[in-house]
Amino acid sequence: MGFLDSIDPFLLQLVIIPIIVIGVGVSVAIIKRKFYIRPIITLILNGFIEICIFNTLSSWCIIFSILSLVLSFLLVKSEKFDY
Repeated sequence: MGFLDSIDPFLLQLVIIPIIVIGVGVSVAIIKRKFYIRPIITLILNGFIEICIFNTLSSWCIIFSILSLVLSFLLVKSEKFDY
């Protein structure tokens, strides 16, 4: 935990965790070709990371899942991705 303690919690919560969580959700949704998987993966992964690091769940867990759902819906509606 020495490395995680050296990172600013604000930077960790608002930059690093969203990039990891939403990035994994996007990649799983593209691989599986189902848009509804992204918010589920985002919710589970973000909840797991927050419980492991901060020992609590915050409202960011829900916010990132909603953001992920909106992004997946927009990708499905765009004709660039073939879901």
